[in-house]
Formats: sequence, C-alpha cells, structure tokens
Amino acid sequence: MPPTSESHWFSASPIAPIMSSGGLMTYGGTSSSPELSPPGTSSTQFDDGCAVCGDRVNGKRYGAPACLGCIKCYTVGMKASAIQRRDVMGPRKPKTKETPIKQEIHREFFAAHETVNLDGDLYAHLHRKVGADATMPICRTSCPYLKLNGTNHRRARAQDVNSMLKLGLIDAATWGNQFEPFRRLSTEDKKHILTEFGFTFMLVDQGFKTAQKAEEGFWLLQNDTFMHEDYFLGLPEDDAKKENAATKAKLHPLFVNESLNCVGYPFRTLQIDEFECAVLKTVLLLTQQGIFKEHSDAARDISNRCMQELMDYAQRKHPDAAAERFGTVILLTSSIRCSINALYNQTRVSDSLCTI
Repeated sequence: MPPTSESHWFSASPIAPIMSSGGLMTYGGTSSSPELSPPGTSSTQFDDGCAVCGDRVNGKRYGAPACLGCIKCYTVGMKASAIQRRDVMGPRKPKTKETPIKQEIHREFFAAHETVNLDGDLYAHLHRKVGADATMPICRTSCPYLKLNGTNHRRARAQDVNSMLKLGLIDAATWGNQFEPFRRLSTEDKKHILTEFGFTFMLVDQGFKTAQKAEEGFWLLQNDTFMHEDYFLGLPEDDAKKENAATKAKLHPLFVNESLNCVGYPFRTLQIDEFECAVLKTVLLLTQQGIFKEHSDAARDISNRCMQELMDYAQRKHPDAAAERFGTVILLTSSIRCSINALYNQTRVSDSLCTI
C-alpha cells in the first residue's frame, strides 16, 4: 500500500520507493541507499541493473529493478494526470513577444471565426457587413456597360458577388426563421445550414432574375450586374492582362454554364414564378440531410403542407398538366443543388468570388 503521508512527493530529493526484503514498502533516506549511489558505484542489492534498460537502478517499486527514467515513463504511461500541460502546449517558457505577422494571423483568424448570435443580432450583424461593403468604391468608369434587353448592365466584380452573397445569407436566415424547426435549432446547426442555404437562396433569386431579364449566355446577380461564359467580356483591360487571367478564363465558364443550365434556362423554359420560387426555397431548406433530426416530424409536416400547396397551385394554373408541373418543379431542387457545387468550386478561382 502507498504511504499515507505526502512528505515523499514533496521531498526536495528525488528518492524513489523500494521494496524491502520482507515485502514492505520503504523509502531510502540515507546516503548509503541504492537510490543515492553516485554514478559509477555499484550496489550489492541491485547488481544486475535496470530490468528494462540496464541503467543504474533507482528502485524496485514495481517488483523488478528499475532506473529513474523507466519509473517516470511508466508513471506517465499509466497515469494520465502525470502529463503536464506544458508537455502538450509546448515549451515551458514560450516567447511572449509575437511578431507582427503572427499578430495579423491571430486577428484574421478571430475575425473569420467571429461568433454571431443567430437568435438575436444575426441580421444586424450581417447588415453591418453589407453596409461596410457598400462604402467600398465600385468600378464604374473602367467597367463598360452592356445593354441587355434594353437596360444597361456591367460586369460583376468581387464586391458585387460578395455583397450579394451576404444579402443572400440575410434573406436565407430571415426565411428560415419563419419556421419553428429552424428557430429551435442550436446556433451551430443554424450556422451549418446557412452555409449551404445562403448559396441556395441566392441562386434561386439570381436564376429567377436571369430568366426574366437576361439574354442568352448571361447570368444576372440580384443587383443586375452580369457574369458571362466569356470571361473577358466586360473585364477591364488591366485585369485581362494579369498573369492568371488565362486560367480563370478556362474555369469561369464552368460556373456560368452550370448555373444557366441547372437554374437559369429551366426557370425560363418553365416560366417559374415567385410562388414556385418560394416553394423551392422552403423545400430546399427543410430537406437538408441530418439537420432537423430532433425536429424531423415538424419539418416533414411543413414540407408536406408546402408540397400540397404547390399541387393545389399547379391545378389552378395548369389544370391539364398539374401533376407534370408539380413533378418538374420539385425536380428542380436537384438541379439547384448541382449548381451549388459549381459555385463552391468557383469560389477558389474566380476574381469575382476570390474573397468570399
């Protein structure tokens, strides 16, 4: 049994416990003990050395001769509390003076991971973000305007796309907050769902505007700026001469064509209206996998009611082909999700999406 007194553990000398010949635990306290034998001296009691590594024996606490190193390793391995925080965190005396680069990294990290209360100040927070973007200068003289269906439009730049994404996030959060299953989600779940649904909401709005106003090959944002499959169309000359322009010119059409083929052109062909856009947004919100597990019944009930309202609407608007219209609209949810993947990929390469 270990000693009841804690004097051994606080002793200034590293004296380890040993087993006496009678099997009782004793502690060396004299200079003649094996524990305090200087290097190079031999002990008649532990002539064989450490049973593990052969080093100078420091005790027989575990039944076999062991050196101090093996005892410490065994203690740490068997006792999690023996691991000190400095062993995990790094050096005992880290440098307190950070370089400007490290300080900048820390600021950027915490700014990127800023905590937002989605139940309270989310909308004010996002509006502040959008308001800050609105104060940034937008290129007007260097960006040529094109006339599309009788109205002037300029090429979308990074600020346009970023602002529209943030506005889409505001609208997505506002839309989701109409439904109790969304309101009852944890903050982390809300953040998780909005990372995708913000894109979804934006693509539906942009697809609707594109179907209503754009010409062939043009994709319109909510603020009427355009993106075209021709990367250089409407691009300022200085940007067209940049080193990475050729690479972007190959990748940019992938997003535009995917958005047009999956969302814009189907919306135009089917003449999707605002009511059907609302249904698509609601269905896409409530059918995200793994989000509404704890509120699955409520989410399913709202989704089913939404489907029923869409069927009733289709029967009024398309009495001869209500079922076909209903199925076609619902199938658009898959196309929209495909377009979201293209948007994710484009954020890595496009000058319009590089700062998202």
